[in-house]
Amino acid sequence: FLVSNLFILYRVCPSSLQQAVRLTMWWLGKLLEQ
Repeated sequence: FLVSNLFILYRVCPSSLQQAVRLTMWWLGKLLEQ
């Protein structure tokens, strides 16, 4: 599930991949906080 979402993000916005990675890291941090 998570890998699929990351792959979709990578395919959809390769130009802003760094922003997508940053957003993913923030999202993972939010999940770990709960």
